[in-house]
Amino acid sequence: MNTIQKISFIIPNGWGQYLYHVLSPIKDMVDGTWEVYGTAIIGGLQAWQDINGEIVDLFDPRYFSNQDFFSLLMSSRMYYVVSGKFSLKSSLENKTDKLNGAYLEVIVTDSAYVDISSVDDKIISALYTNAVNQGFENIETEEIS
Repeated sequence: MNTIQKISFIIPNGWGQYLYHVLSPIKDMVDGTWEVYGTAIIGGLQAWQDINGEIVDLFDPRYFSNQDFFSLLMSSRMYYVVSGKFSLKSSLENKTDKLNGAYLEVIVTDSAYVDISSVDDKIISALYTNAVNQGFENIETEEIS
């Protein structure tokens, strides 16, 4: 059985491209389909907001290729992440074993707390090094059986 690795840390609670800065080191390491769900609702729309104060749902549709996901995060200059769950299913995934292949799950809570889990040690290692380099706070890692 594969062991799931997890990294947790705190990002600044503010405007920016923080989700891109968190995940950019792995954009060329992974491939597959990103599913976005569980994002907080404000006024009936998704809780992603542009710099002009206009509420905009950046994640419509809810499924993105890896390239489209990172292009969206990079091209959206300023946004505010309230909460959400971002799950990457590898294009190489064996349908009978969900832990086979690069699997990644990112959970953002309360605009600042980030939890990332994966069965791929290289992904967690790259994200850990990046979190340190970005100066994110309270960086912790753990293994989950």
